[in-house]
Amino acid sequence: ASRSAKDLLASDDAEWDRLRDRMNANTDAEFEALKAGFRAGIPAPGPVDEDAANRMLKLMAELGGEELLGAATELPEGVFVQPGS
Repeated sequence: ASRSAKDLLASDDAEWDRLRDRMNANTDAEFEALKAGFRAGIPAPGPVDEDAANRMLKLMAELGGEELLGAATELPEGVFVQPGS
């Protein structure tokens, strides 16, 4: 469902128009910037690089500590569902 939503929002401006009121964008420019930022952040389809995600989590733990992540220090096994599994 998440990938389908991302694919839809990546390509369909009409879907963004349906969301606009919920986005609290005060101007057209702000709305377009939010839309562009979301689209730029959509990850490429395919399997997740779990090693990279774990390195990022460790960095977040190092920088933000328990206040940011709670007790998490590494990704739990199986946190990402791999395509085809």
